[in-house]
Formats: sequence, C-alpha cells, structure tokens
Amino acid sequence: MIRFENGIFSLETEALGYYMGIRGELMETLHFGKRLHPTADALSEKHATVYGAAIPYAGNDDLLHLCLEVSPTDKGDFRRTALELRLADGSHVVQFRFASHAIHEGSLPPDGLPGAHGAAETLELIFDSPQGITLRQFYGVYPDSDTFTRRTVVENHSGAPVHLSRCMSFQLDLPRTGYTLTTFPGAWARERQESTQELKSGAAKFGSRTGTSSNFCNPFFIISAPGCTEDAGHCYGFNLIWSGSHESWAEVSPYSKTRIQAGIQSEGFGWTLADGESFHTPEAVLSFSGSGKNGLSQYLHRFVRRHIVPEYWAEKERPILLNNWEATYFKFSESKLLSLAKKAAKLGMELFVLDDGWFGNRDSDTCALGDYSINSKKLPHGLDGLGRKLGDLGLKFGLWFEPEMVSPDSDLYRAHPDWAVQVPGVTPSLGNVGNFERPNRIVSVCRRFANHLCAVRFQRFANRSRHGKLIIITIYHRTRTVHRESACIHRYVMYFSD
Repeated sequence: MIRFENGIFSLETEALGYYMGIRGELMETLHFGKRLHPTADALSEKHATVYGAAIPYAGNDDLLHLCLEVSPTDKGDFRRTALELRLADGSHVVQFRFASHAIHEGSLPPDGLPGAHGAAETLELIFDSPQGITLRQFYGVYPDSDTFTRRTVVENHSGAPVHLSRCMSFQLDLPRTGYTLTTFPGAWARERQESTQELKSGAAKFGSRTGTSSNFCNPFFIISAPGCTEDAGHCYGFNLIWSGSHESWAEVSPYSKTRIQAGIQSEGFGWTLADGESFHTPEAVLSFSGSGKNGLSQYLHRFVRRHIVPEYWAEKERPILLNNWEATYFKFSESKLLSLAKKAAKLGMELFVLDDGWFGNRDSDTCALGDYSINSKKLPHGLDGLGRKLGDLGLKFGLWFEPEMVSPDSDLYRAHPDWAVQVPGVTPSLGNVGNFERPNRIVSVCRRFANHLCAVRFQRFANRSRHGKLIIITIYHRTRTVHRESACIHRYVMYFSD
C-alpha cells in the first residue's frame, strides 16, 4: 500500500499509484495516475541550468518548473501556493523543508471535522522551517475504491502569533496542460448542472462564498485529458469532505504544468494561531480513471458507500420513507399525520419523517425557529405519543429540525438577540444563523431540544442546512476583532460538524 524505497514514496491501490520523491529539501510529485514502477531518473524534472528570469532555489532548481507537494512561500514559485500566512514580524516567507515521515495504520481524520474512515494506511509527511512553522501532510490510501485522501495541518512553533489567510487542503501539480475542467454549479431546485471549459494559461477559480458548500457550486470537479469520454480516456476527480464555504483552483503555468488546489474559501477567511496551536484543513478526496468518467464515478461511488457513509449504513439498503412536508406543509395535526402513516405502512414504507412545524408557533417559515417546545395543538400527545403510534404501525420515526438557525420573530431571539449573528445598527436578515462562537449557546439550544427527545427513539434526523439552502450573511463578531470575525464562518461550520 505505502512504501518508501530509494527516496520515493509509493502509495498504491490495485489500479492507481501516487508517487513522490525527495528532491533536496523539497518533495517532488513524480506521478499521480495509473499504477507503475517508479524510478526517480525516469519521473523527476530534468533541467541543468537556471535561465532567463528564473530564480534559483537550491542548486539549479527553479521552483516554477517543478511539480511540488508543498511550496515554500514567496521563494520563487509564482503559482498560487496552498498556504498564505503572515508571521509576527510581518513577513510572508516560510522556507518549508522536508524533515521526516511516518506511516500509520488506518485513517487519521482531521480534529473536529468530518473525515473518511477505513483507510488501509495513512502517510504523514512532515515539513519544518527556520521560521518555526511546521506543516504536516496526510495521505489516506483506500485500495477497495482506488481513491486517496489528503489534508494539511499547520503548527505554530514560532514563539509568536501567526495569521493564516489561506490554507488549502491539498496542492497537486500535473506535469502537462491541455486539460478540460468540469464543474457542477447550479441553484435551488436545479443543482449540479454540468459545466465544462478548456484550461488555458492562467487560473480558473470556482467555489462557494455562502458559508456552506451550497447548491450554487458543488465542491466536486473533474480534470479531463484530451479525448476523454464517459467510457474511455484519462480523468481526475476531486472533492471535499466539508460543508462550509470552499474554493478550488486549476492553474496552467508558463512551463506546461497544471496546478490543482481545493479547500476552505480564502475570501473572507482568517485564522490566528497562537504559539503552540495548530490548524486542520478539511479532508480532500482524489481519484483517477483510465477508463473515462464512468470509471471515475464507480471509484467515487464505492468510496462514499464504504468510507463516508456511517459504518452502520455502509453497504446497507436505506429504509423507504414518507416525509409529510409536501402533503401538509405547516398545517397538520396528529390525526392527519397518522392517516398518512397508515397509508405509508400499507404501501410497505418503513420510516415516517415529521418535517417542519412541530415546535413553538411555527406556522410559517418566518417565525419560531429556535423555540423548541412541542406545539401541543398539533401534537397533543407530544413526540413520544406520536412515536409510539407510529411504532404500532410498524414504522420507524424520523424528525426534521434546524438548530443552527434562529428567527427574529421567536421567543429565543426576543430573549437573547445577541445569540444571532448580526451587525449592530443593521436590520437583521430573516433566517439569521445562531452566533455559536461561544459553545455554551449551541449547548443551550440543543439541551432544550433534547429534553423532548428522551422518550422517543428516532431512526433519522433531517437538517435543512444539509440540503444546501443555508446561507450565512451579515457576518459580524461582537468581540470586534478582525481576526475573530474572519474565523467566524469556519468556527460555525466546525461546531455543526463535530
């Protein structure tokens, strides 16, 4: 799976190979694609002299000519680098040097973030620097789906605060050009519309700035070689295990290289690391197909089924369900729900999901979000009473709720207006998100909700933000510090990912 021989790291599945070679203090990307027998002489970049306006880095190496796993910042690699930071002295220069490696069994998901499970092995590459910044690159190998994962950890050992303004999950340099980029933009009710463009000199950027991954731009994208079709040709697939704002780049360099990056949206992002602290990026997914886009789909479908879906559901059939939303919207009663449930049970359905409108005075989508007390007019016997009656029909019980949002027209907002993300002096937007920079606030909301769940055994919870409809706007943090405000969205998504 993972080998280190003659200065080359080999990460292999049955069909794919990811090969990297030590090049002085750099880590050179030798090959990502079909599995092969790597040798540094055959795969490493060759040039004997530095010419023209090139900037020598070490000996005759010019960073702009190389395929690199990690680029030193502001040292001559004029392509977009995966990391941008500012040291306490104002400098942006960090000279990353490969220091050591470790091979771990299984998966190593990022701290506080979702990640894949069930890797065969994980490679850790460690880069230090004279500036006291350590970079750790993690590579998970998933042989049963011919897929790899990547993520980055930045550690501050400089003795002073360091500010991150960009921190991508990965950087991958491909040694040629002429590719086609396929993305999947869209909008509500018309998500994931396939869009293609030829990659030419310069950079193509795409992503989401809504606070979530959103229906405007799916984080999945494909890089296809010339002639690639559904069933033949070479293509690369990339995705993020992340529900927050994201961005991806495909950059064609002056020296016939194509650099791919994906990660957290850098526009508006900022994160300050105190000495001794670390920052973990979301995990990225990478795969390659030599049999067209259909082969890539099969690899990634297997990966999601086996390594993203919770292990309880992996490779299992999902229950057939009825959701009451389109049948009732907010206008329902217990008797109406049970009438639907009886028909569902007769049709062989296995799960009944109660959607919006079961709490507070929630009779429209403009009020009562956050008021998680049972609406006794609609549910006179509570959730537990409804759950027992559904169980008598042979149905399991699922429930919709949205703990991350608060309505201005709600008892919660009237009692705690400071619990919502808003700008002083600006009219709040409908559907404001909760200000969960202080974890006790989300604990308080969830505790109120949990009080109603103790007697009910739910099979499924549904959260609207997972549908990509949540948009975070009017971002402001009451500490009035720029660094806390620029980290607000990322912290918000982290709380709901944990």
